[in-house]
Amino acid sequence: LGKSPSNIFRNGAGAGTSDLLKRTLRAIWRRAGRDNETIPKWNPADFEDAQEKIKPRKTIIEAAQLKSFLAKVNSKNESGEYIIGQDGRDFVLLALFTGMRCGNVLGLQWSHVDFTSCVLKRSLMKMKGNVDLQDLPISDYVVDVLRTRYINRIDKETDWVFPVARTAKTQHWKNPKFMLRKLGKLCGFPLNAHKFRYTYITISEHCAISNDRRMALAGHKGNSITGDYTQIQVSDLRDPAQKVTDKFLEYAGIKQPDLRVLEKTGT
Repeated sequence: LGKSPSNIFRNGAGAGTSDLLKRTLRAIWRRAGRDNETIPKWNPADFEDAQEKIKPRKTIIEAAQLKSFLAKVNSKNESGEYIIGQDGRDFVLLALFTGMRCGNVLGLQWSHVDFTSCVLKRSLMKMKGNVDLQDLPISDYVVDVLRTRYINRIDKETDWVFPVARTAKTQHWKNPKFMLRKLGKLCGFPLNAHKFRYTYITISEHCAISNDRRMALAGHKGNSITGDYTQIQVSDLRDPAQKVTDKFLEYAGIKQPDLRVLEKTGT
């Protein structure tokens, strides 16, 4: 190509991958050099031209952006359909208002949802690191999102909240990147699935919630000696979960009754 790999990737898509490859090459070269004296001491990944200065991603949606962002998420076209699709819109709202990881939202099953107790059964979900977590109370807003989706579901035989066509290789939606790319263009800033979780954790810091409860809501392991949440009950998280939702809506400048998503379902 007549260009160094560094120049090919620099300031464009793939810079992070380029940097990771160089750091991997650097480590392998150094390790191999300790065992084999014939390998040159110079390391091709140590040259100045091989260094990438990766700018950290802006990983949250700022409080001042929430009003515009939620408006875009809930916007519809002339046919009355959500611009990012019903699945896309529901995924974003659930990810943002629960703080759950992308995989857990997409892998959500109706058997994980207790509408009577208003709880998500995280104890039944496959969590990152196989960590066992207590169930997660959900705010009235999240309950409405899920209940509306449940009542209006087309495939009433599947247990998946985000099912795909029966002919697909996987049973549920796996990757929302194309939807997020479309939504990002509408909003004017890049989006990725982690951004909603980071935003949730950040907004929870704006609420009068103790650190251990914020960590429990997000499903983080504690930094204490015990490193678990055995002292925190599900009931202890109900008020904090609602506070985070209320703070989101406050920043969005929308009164709770105006943003409720229970639409013409008869409930």
